[in-house]
Amino acid sequence: MFLDFAFAILTSIVAKTYFDISIISTIYFGILFSILPDIDFVIYKIFGIHQDKGYKHRDLFHCPLLYLPIGFVILFIFSKTLAIIFLVISTLHFLHDSIAYGRGIKWLFPFSKNSFAFVYLYSRVVKVGLWQWAFIFNNKNLDEWDQRKTYTSANIVISGYD
Repeated sequence: MFLDFAFAILTSIVAKTYFDISIISTIYFGILFSILPDIDFVIYKIFGIHQDKGYKHRDLFHCPLLYLPIGFVILFIFSKTLAIIFLVISTLHFLHDSIAYGRGIKWLFPFSKNSFAFVYLYSRVVKVGLWQWAFIFNNKNLDEWDQRKTYTSANIVISGYD
């Protein structure tokens, strides 16, 4: 989350140099846009849905092919500047969630339910020599992989789609 805030503040400062907008409001909206994709945990908490009942973080709002265009169009109606800031900061959030550890995000949803991670260290036990530029998590086996906490090329679908 700290890196998302840093991206939001840096993007807001750059946006201030190109657009006629207050730096305070730019940073405010930037931070809001940087945490907005992670708001799904609040929704699940309010309705009492837990991970053991099928909830997985990044299932609801971490689908860039849907989230980015819908958010951009809605904001574009009110402010072109905020729409552009939203697009940049949300994209940076998704890239941040796709790099290194974790299960990546569903970059191609609704066309594929697979999650994609980049520059991925796919073993938490062995820290050297297991980097892979792109990693595809097959959605059907994610529960099993989450319990293992160690991923190897033997139990991950490296290529292919649903």
